[in-house]
Amino acid sequence: MNAHTRGVSINLSEQKRSNLVSQLSIIVFIVTFFYMILDLILKIHVQPFIYVGFLLCASATFLLNYYHRLGAAKIVGLLFFNGLIFLVASSEPFETGIHLHFFSAGVVAMIIYGFEEWKKGVSFIALSLALYLSIFLYDFDLIGFRTFGPTESRIFFVINITVTATISTFSFLMFSRVNYGIEQSLRQNQEVMAAQNEKLEKANKELDRFVYSASHDLRAPLSSLTGLINLSGMTSDVNTIREYHAHMHNRIQVMDKFIKEIIDYSRNTRVEVLEERIKLRQLIDEVTDSLRFVNGSSSISLQNSIDESLELLSDEYRLKVVFNNLIANAVKYHDLTKPDPYIKIACSRANDAYTIRIEDNGIGIPAEHTPRIFDMFYRAHEKSEGSGLGLYIVRETLSKMGGQIAVDSTHGKGSTFLITLPVTPYL
Repeated sequence: MNAHTRGVSINLSEQKRSNLVSQLSIIVFIVTFFYMILDLILKIHVQPFIYVGFLLCASATFLLNYYHRLGAAKIVGLLFFNGLIFLVASSEPFETGIHLHFFSAGVVAMIIYGFEEWKKGVSFIALSLALYLSIFLYDFDLIGFRTFGPTESRIFFVINITVTATISTFSFLMFSRVNYGIEQSLRQNQEVMAAQNEKLEKANKELDRFVYSASHDLRAPLSSLTGLINLSGMTSDVNTIREYHAHMHNRIQVMDKFIKEIIDYSRNTRVEVLEERIKLRQLIDEVTDSLRFVNGSSSISLQNSIDESLELLSDEYRLKVVFNNLIANAVKYHDLTKPDPYIKIACSRANDAYTIRIEDNGIGIPAEHTPRIFDMFYRAHEKSEGSGLGLYIVRETLSKMGGQIAVDSTHGKGSTFLITLPVTPYL
């Protein structure tokens, strides 16, 4: 058990014991009134200060606990209760069973102190036992002895043993509830810790893989640039130099795209999700407009059937990252040998979720690669020049927003990506 979990357990234990002290104070208050009424009915004379003493004991204990002085409340309550029981027991016959309340006082002492302060609990048990033995072994007459008839003694014995059993049982039940609450808290903390450890383990594995793959993917374009610079310095032919420059430009674009993906990944991890009103069709139009100069895009029919009035409450930046990756891939992996290459985008709502469908009739994804296309740095196509981060970022970004993504693809026929986003009520 770590320090945090132990601290939570102790706090919960103290809170439950504080509740128990308050409830016991109320019980003492009620029982005192009950005894007072019973004495009046049976016409048994009891000095008023006894009733007042019990009421003051219960009130002081309750108020100390209410104002977060639990330690003082325990001491005051147990000392006064034992003292008052001793006074009453010294003035009544042993047959009334008033001495049984020493037992309930010991039970309460052990429970409200618990194992953490067992020495204090045992000390009060010893006090109750000493007072009990004093009553049993010696004759005291501190406040004036009262006589009871046989019937009255039996009535009070039954009442006293019932009250003692009730208080002891109630205290044990509360003690069990404390333990149960602590066990539940520990179980929940363990589940949270297990989930956090799983996330941490996943993050560590991804970080190791990220560092390894990122360093390779960043060095590869730099190595190419170094080679092209060296080659261009070895020739004076203008056309050859221009060709080398075109290759350099391509390498720089690859590196720039990869760095942008790293930024998207980092931003998604660290920045909180925003809630903005977004016109979905307009956002997708902006994404497709930014891709109009990508090779082959002019030959693809973009069919956006999303209603212009449809609004989502979501994170605009993250949605742009998602759609940019998916639509860019649909353009990149198109199949111009087909008579009508297309990308179809649609959106529907069912219950509390939006489903956005992005369908193309491109080259598709081989079945053996489909389960892994959302993994970090996984490339499903040999012709892929990307980093393999795009679809991983899509999945992680949607997960951050409470969404999901699924794919249905047939090699040679095309792919369909289904995005599910929760419906967030407008603020």
